[in-house]
Amino acid sequence: MGFGDWFKGKPQPYQRKAPVIRRPDEFVTVYDERGRELKVKRSDWVPNVLTPALEKAWNDPQQLRAQIGQALRDEFIDQVADAAEHLVAIDHESEDALIIAAIVRMETGDLDGADATLQRSIAKHGSTGVVLTNQAKVLDRRGDKAQSRATLRRALELDPNQDNGLMWWISIAREERGEAAYTAALREIAAMPGAWRPQLWLARRMLTSGDREGALALYDHVLAHAAEDHEVLTQVTGDLGNAGALEDLVRLGAPLYKPEVHGPHAGMNIVQGLRQLGRLDDARALVRRLQAMPWPPLAAALAQLDAEIASAGTPKGDGSIPEVGAMTLDSPIWSRGLYEPDWLWAAPTDDEPAICLSTFANETIAGDAPAQLQTVDDLGRLTRALPIYLAEAFRLRFRVRTRAAMWVVKNGGPAVMGKPLNREILESAAPEAAARRIVVAGSLVATGVQLQIWEIGRPDPPATVSVEVSLQDVGAVLGGVERALTAALRERGVLVEAAFPSFYRPPPADRLVHYVSGLEQLFYQLLAANEIVRPDSLWNERGFFETYFGLVEAWPNAPESARLIAICGIIAAAKYGSPLIEPYRKMVLEWADESAPGSVVNRLAPAIFKRLGDQQRYQRWLQRAPALGDSRYMAWLERVKAEA
Repeated sequence: MGFGDWFKGKPQPYQRKAPVIRRPDEFVTVYDERGRELKVKRSDWVPNVLTPALEKAWNDPQQLRAQIGQALRDEFIDQVADAAEHLVAIDHESEDALIIAAIVRMETGDLDGADATLQRSIAKHGSTGVVLTNQAKVLDRRGDKAQSRATLRRALELDPNQDNGLMWWISIAREERGEAAYTAALREIAAMPGAWRPQLWLARRMLTSGDREGALALYDHVLAHAAEDHEVLTQVTGDLGNAGALEDLVRLGAPLYKPEVHGPHAGMNIVQGLRQLGRLDDARALVRRLQAMPWPPLAAALAQLDAEIASAGTPKGDGSIPEVGAMTLDSPIWSRGLYEPDWLWAAPTDDEPAICLSTFANETIAGDAPAQLQTVDDLGRLTRALPIYLAEAFRLRFRVRTRAAMWVVKNGGPAVMGKPLNREILESAAPEAAARRIVVAGSLVATGVQLQIWEIGRPDPPATVSVEVSLQDVGAVLGGVERALTAALRERGVLVEAAFPSFYRPPPADRLVHYVSGLEQLFYQLLAANEIVRPDSLWNERGFFETYFGLVEAWPNAPESARLIAICGIIAAAKYGSPLIEPYRKMVLEWADESAPGSVVNRLAPAIFKRLGDQQRYQRWLQRAPALGDSRYMAWLERVKAEA
């Protein structure tokens, strides 16, 4: 016998290898709190995300457990080995902590260490189904198949509902003896006392084989015993949806569903069931509950679902002409909700002419009715976007007063006219002024846009200006109409150039459509904030917010006026109680906190804080408020203070 033979068979101590990032060039997909998808290389994820997260959670057992669990699911095994051992210490050797540590040891190849850790759990907490299932895995990796299966069987006798052990058991049966053995193995475990998960899986097989009544009986049994398990309701609703049993899906799922308990997927299944059954109001109400939950990865999907439901539920015209009224905007729309901050622009003078623009007509729609309720479409948006944008552009570029008179239907939304309103109605919407008053009526026509321009009190017929442009090219429409109207008003001698306010800059050509889209969406929010439409009639509200904040982020050195669109959108949303605003509200408050002294956002801060319900920030700002200043600003500040 050689010297080396003496050492054969003696166990060597386990040497943990240096942590290696598996598949370093692959990407991890994550979502920020606004629901935007981000991709990070696995090699960058560890130092930039995982390590700081572990450090932050290091002394909090609950948070550390969650971070380790997610890391294991993402296959960052080696990187959480030390954290798993630390969790055992700070969680006082709880069963969960010991099992997590054993799993990490097993996955890093330390089978002896994993077994020893599981034995510690048994000694302290007794044998449980989860511990024995993991012991069976250790035995299986050591090659002891017979003992592994015996241990797995004991695990299921202790807990027949643990999905990991149950799936392993029935998969072995299928691999060795086929599909019939798989079903037989399920039935065998289903017969054990307290079992419900095997019945859940059996019900799925019964549904696919056409035994709907038998499946429903099993689902009733499972829900009676485990309705609070989030996976149960997800599977029940998913199975019934896939089988087309929509009435049963809603009957079983809707009364039990709690977003905070069952998670998002069961809720989305129920929404789809309600939607396909035509229960659109119930479907939208549930979507709003889901959108209020902190589930950023589903934000885009929920917004799309909201849009689809809204489209399906568009009110159908009954042939009657709706009652239409005007909502007037005498200053840029992004100044609404801020206690009328007239100090933002120069005080008007008596000789300034007034220009009134109304909602444009859409003469491309069928029928002769002067107003319709329609699905929101691109041309409908354009009929509103044009007057809102033009009123702002002329108000800030020239020494003129402007008004955008937006025609709306109470509890219906913005009105779309199939032909221009008559001259008397349009003139009635114009503001009172000592100087000249100009009315601009616009129509979308097959060849582009047609403008009619006249001066109130003069007998001259309206001048007609045609802008030939494709209505599909929104940027070209906006630019073309603005240039044509500027030229026409110059001819009338009503335009005098003025310097732009320091906080304002016209949107560049590559941002114009994005900018004007934000103005039109803000109009919808103001309708809801002023109780002209129901807040739940707003669809894809998250898309509104992303439009506003995306504009600021994409516009290099964005002017403060761009931020005011977002600020006013969040203020409006707060007023009508939107469940979606929290991450955006947080950003607006940070903008106000970080704004430079003397900037417009800083001077508007007390209104922002008050409207968003942050009394602490509001009081702090007042303590630093200027004692003296521009008289119009000080009068505005008194208006802010006066509101209860």
